[in-house]
Amino acid sequence: MLQIGSFQYKIICFILQLCLVLLFGISCQIPSLTKSPLELLSALRFIQNPRSATNSTTCTENCESSTQGSSSNLISYAGSPYNLTTGSTAVNDTPSTTGSPNYFTVSPSLPFGLRLNPSTGAITGKISEAITNVDYVITAQSSNGSATTTIRISSTIPAPCPDVTITSGTGTAIDPYLICNPDQLQSMSIHHITNPGAYYRLTQDIDLSSIANFIPISNITNQFTGKFDGQDYTIHNLTIDDTATSQRGLFGYVIGGALTEIKNLRLSNANVRGNAQSGSVFGLINAIARNVHSINAVVVGFADGTGGIAGRLSSTGSIFDSSFSGTVTGTGLYTGGIIGDSFGGDQIFRCKASGMISGSDGVGGIIGRAADTPVQDSYWIGTVSGNNEVGGLIGKGQLSDGVPIYSYSVGPVTGASARGGASGSLTGVAVESYYNKDVATLTDNDTRGTPKTTSQLKCPIIQNDACAGGSIYSAWSSTYWDFGTSLDYPKLQWENSF
Repeated sequence: MLQIGSFQYKIICFILQLCLVLLFGISCQIPSLTKSPLELLSALRFIQNPRSATNSTTCTENCESSTQGSSSNLISYAGSPYNLTTGSTAVNDTPSTTGSPNYFTVSPSLPFGLRLNPSTGAITGKISEAITNVDYVITAQSSNGSATTTIRISSTIPAPCPDVTITSGTGTAIDPYLICNPDQLQSMSIHHITNPGAYYRLTQDIDLSSIANFIPISNITNQFTGKFDGQDYTIHNLTIDDTATSQRGLFGYVIGGALTEIKNLRLSNANVRGNAQSGSVFGLINAIARNVHSINAVVVGFADGTGGIAGRLSSTGSIFDSSFSGTVTGTGLYTGGIIGDSFGGDQIFRCKASGMISGSDGVGGIIGRAADTPVQDSYWIGTVSGNNEVGGLIGKGQLSDGVPIYSYSVGPVTGASARGGASGSLTGVAVESYYNKDVATLTDNDTRGTPKTTSQLKCPIIQNDACAGGSIYSAWSSTYWDFGTSLDYPKLQWENSF
């Protein structure tokens, strides 16, 4: 067997260390002279391939997976990087995995319209936002570790159709007027006046960037009384800047009760500034709004009634299965994430809102003032601030029905007086509605709502789960709610359809 003396050993180690520094920029300590040559070579191999030490790599644009735990855990998406067209390109991409992942998460949340299946990791849907080279980290969890990969998503808005006037359709239920161009949409502000009660249908995503200051479809003199079906397409980049005029929004003044309906419509990056009764979708609505969503919006109102979706909900008007994300700022009374002011509106049902809401008096994450209007099976996540009557769900609740029912809020609530985690003030009594006391920094526990910890709100996967330490969600319907995993807040079942 080859024998190496102590001096020769030192010389070999010095030469090897020098080579590593010159070739790879790697420095090391001379191994202990008590090591055998075989141990030395093993140590050098370890240095040359440091990935074996952590069993992880850094991954961008789906180049490869990074793993923690077992080296058998890998995840990749064949479709990444995704280059999509909003409202058009359908995604249905299930990852290739090794190991046995049982739960998938993504950070940050996927763009609106896309969904990650937490059980399979499949990404599905049609994107509703225009984005450029945004990265999302997807983690696959298993019993013996986790694996992550980064996907990249870009999307563009489709070109409009060539028609600039409304030429297709007759306005009936079976042959509605078709909208596929920003100028056609703008012309509805006049077209609906001579075609009351007509049916309209959006046939693709529309970019309103070319219209510097959109004129709302309808006003207090010429109300909209028809039906509009967005077919889950998105209107992008709406801008309305008219702080001297009330009822500002994509639709200014909508009436007709149950006979008038706006449904299956999405807005992205709306920016609306108006006077009283202003919102991104509606100024005032006394009609049915169903499956209407406003994403990343900015709404500013300079008088009473400012809302993320609508400034004012009136009479027999109702909002169903709808959402808002963004910021709402009201300088007058009654500011809310979905509705600013409702006096006698039927209901707000299965809605969610997130972002930042700020106003004066009567400020709520879902509704500023709810006069005889219940907020049912809905939730808010974000910050709410105001002066008087400020709440996570309802700012000011009036009459017996102006209360939250089977709803919750998560976020800090600040105000000078009459502030509450769920409701600022109520005439009636909240029904099984909660707020997160850990983040609201409040402890009010009365007829306005019930405080719960983060763990108590997240951990149940069924109603009255023992993990919460007491009765919670006992009357909440699993038809409307998905309680998810022990790490999730409840979400609405309709969210699973995106």
